Amino acid sequence: MKLSLLGLDALSPALLSRAVERLKLKNIGDAVRNGRPVPLHSMPPITPTAWTSIATGVNPAKHGVWGFTKYYRGPKGEHLSRPYTSLDVMFPRVFEDAALMGLDVAVVNYPLTWPLDGLCCLDRMTVVGDTFLAPRVDYSPRDLAGRLGRHFITFSDMPDPYERTRRLVEGTLELLSEVDADAYFVVLPYPDQAFHRDHREVLSVGPRSAEVWEAIDELAGELMRRSKAFVLVSDHGAGVHRTCVNALAPLMREFGVGVPRGLRGRLALYLVTAADVISRALPPSVSPRELSRRGPLARLRGRLGGELANIAVAATHESPGESELARQPFTYDAGGLSIDRILYFRDEASRERGLRAIEGSPASRYLRVSRLEERFRGAYMPPYPSLFVESVDESRYHVVSSRSLAALRHDMMPDHEVYGVLLVKGAEVRAEAAEVYDVAPTLLSLLGLKVPRGADGRSLVGASAGEYPYDAAVRLKARLRGRAGQLG
Repeated sequence: MKLSLLGLDALSPALLSRAVERLKLKNIGDAVRNGRPVPLHSMPPITPTAWTSIATGVNPAKHGVWGFTKYYRGPKGEHLSRPYTSLDVMFPRVFEDAALMGLDVAVVNYPLTWPLDGLCCLDRMTVVGDTFLAPRVDYSPRDLAGRLGRHFITFSDMPDPYERTRRLVEGTLELLSEVDADAYFVVLPYPDQAFHRDHREVLSVGPRSAEVWEAIDELAGELMRRSKAFVLVSDHGAGVHRTCVNALAPLMREFGVGVPRGLRGRLALYLVTAADVISRALPPSVSPRELSRRGPLARLRGRLGGELANIAVAATHESPGESELARQPFTYDAGGLSIDRILYFRDEASRERGLRAIEGSPASRYLRVSRLEERFRGAYMPPYPSLFVESVDESRYHVVSSRSLAALRHDMMPDHEVYGVLLVKGAEVRAEAAEVYDVAPTLLSLLGLKVPRGADGRSLVGASAGEYPYDAAVRLKARLRGRAGQLG
């Protein structure tokens, strides 16, 4: 095998170092000692967007995936939404590039590989589809389902992230014993899904985490043994944040969205807001987030209601639903939890009004807000005027969306971080840090293949073999774009 990639969702440099040191991981430890991991900058640090940027080497405006939920207009101008799928990925991913250029590849659990007909060159691929975001797991060839189906289970069918990761590792090891390929691309949901469930266990590398790490280390060792080059990569990091900046507060004030109409609801909102303001005087050990999970604050937050709290999940992968923009002037990707970097507005006037509201608020001291088209360039911008929100200092101020009118609170907020990890064993990485866009060109260089024209990143292991016309990939995906157009 020429290359193997192992992706770990939300692995930060600090957590990688902690796991290797505490558990004495043999195989990953060997890769760390011989490969020198570098921080991998990811913006926005949102799972579907980042994994797509990693695989394509381009920014979201070129590949078309902006988050978990696609917001768009229907044929009659109606405001619709649905989850992103493989049919929305508009730039070739590295495993498609490799298959296009004649290599046999295996793809396991890569985000947004459902449905399989969203992939080009499927005849040269062995695929176990996405268990992250898909409604079901697809296989190519189909007979893999009978042999491996017990290992590959969607999150909705098995919400225990520890057991599900162990099952995925077992299934991948079994696939490795059956299927030989020139390159393997494997992504696991750990540590992200476990982190969102119990961040203390994950960040401290507790006993449940240790079992999963040992399974991952076994898989990493098998991939290293079989391949000339091994790459460990993550889409973003994860950590606990002290100072939280609420990007929604100025918009709630400006538009009245999310502000309850009833007296009890308004009182609850103001009390929660007051608690967030008071939090700035609390010691670091006191977390409003933890307090709000129980007791009076939990009941208060439960009474808030309003449009932003009760976004109906009407859309499915196969059937779009009416989006919040049919009822309110702005929204954010509800699938992104609090990692909301993109704010969608119903029209240009609403966006400019929202921008002025944020710039005139206390939050502006901590936020860098730009029009989305000023931050990213490409042909696949969202069809709505949008704003992009960043922190002026990602290490100190964390961007959140909160049902509160307070712009700032002190908390202990577990959430994504903008730095993941890139580790290459088998070649020297010639950089101290990297962008997610650099991963695909680096992988293609390790395979000795050309990079699609228009890539935003660069190879970190020496010069690439040149470029191939992106138009070729566009032609291959023409029918897929047509089907994606039918879905929106």
